[in-house]
Amino acid sequence: MSNIKDTILGVYIIESLDISDERRNISEGKMIKKALQLCGVKCSYKYIRTETEFRYFLSCFRRSKYRYLHISCHGSKTSLCTTLDTISQNALCDLLPKNIDNRRIFISACGFVNDNIAKNLLGCSDCFSVIGYDEDVNICDSAMLWSSFYYAIFRQHMQLKERFRMNRNQILLILKGLTKIYEQIVNYYAYKRNELVKCIIDNGKTTEQSL
Repeated sequence: MSNIKDTILGVYIIESLDISDERRNISEGKMIKKALQLCGVKCSYKYIRTETEFRYFLSCFRRSKYRYLHISCHGSKTSLCTTLDTISQNALCDLLPKNIDNRRIFISACGFVNDNIAKNLLGCSDCFSVIGYDEDVNICDSAMLWSSFYYAIFRQHMQLKERFRMNRNQILLILKGLTKIYEQIVNYYAYKRNELVKCIIDNGKTTEQSL
């Protein structure tokens, strides 16, 4: 099990698009990479097309010691989709926990970040938080939201450099502003005083629920 002191400031991006998005060259992950470069934050961008590649780069993320994982792909309530494969929620609940201890995970995929996946991931690991959508989103709005999020949160704290670690209040504050601009709903799951809590960030407002 990794320790927070072992992690380094950086974002590891794993992205997979469907064939039509590939042809249109729409890439949320590449926009995030550019935003991170602008504020001097280390990042690693990996484009994948298969489940095998996903599994490989997830283990690479763990070994990279980067604090933040961003997964960008198509999805549903029960699965994530790479270009050529569909990865079931059950497979992901087995695969992800062993790679996300003491990290924060952002999953930009339609419908996937719901109560069930959060309970499984956070209940079986020492992951700090799981953040993402539980309904359909516009791919262009999502790309703008997340690139803006990373630039805003790191730009405010550049002077701290390696010592900076995102916290709950910072994340929620920035997402409140961005959900109002881009008209998206984002779920934030984390343990709070030993209780799993869901924060729904919608149109600039936050609603908290205990699970």
